[in-house]
Amino acid sequence: MTSVPTPAPKKKVNWFWPTITDLDTALEAAKGTMIAGFLVAGITLAFVIIAMVQQGAATMVTPWAIIDVVLFAAIAIGGKMHLRAAGIAGPVLFALEKIYSFTQGAVPGGGGIVFAALIFVVFITGCRGIFAVHRFRGAKA
Repeated sequence: MTSVPTPAPKKKVNWFWPTITDLDTALEAAKGTMIAGFLVAGITLAFVIIAMVQQGAATMVTPWAIIDVVLFAAIAIGGKMHLRAAGIAGPVLFALEKIYSFTQGAVPGGGGIVFAALIFVVFITGCRGIFAVHRFRGAKA
């Protein structure tokens, strides 16, 4: 009679601020840059499209909004490739844009601030993961 091995119980992953102990956990954390980048690019693109549809071609959408979409999509792709520059650029650009929008009087309600803080933390988690990926891969070499 053979016994069937039982799989080891899955450890609960803290997606908000994961503990990075090896290459696998570093790779998982590094996904944060990609997720946050595509999320910001997608939401910005959605607002651009909605504004253009509602107000026509002569809308208040500036070219900076399109540049923003491209930059965050590039950061997301760079995050997928584990580029350190993308890991740093994500939270820095996001924070600078939030600071700029607050100085221009565009202060969101409580939910907007919480959402922005969550996105920022996901960018930071991705940055930690990307740098850890390079550290663990460098240790193997």
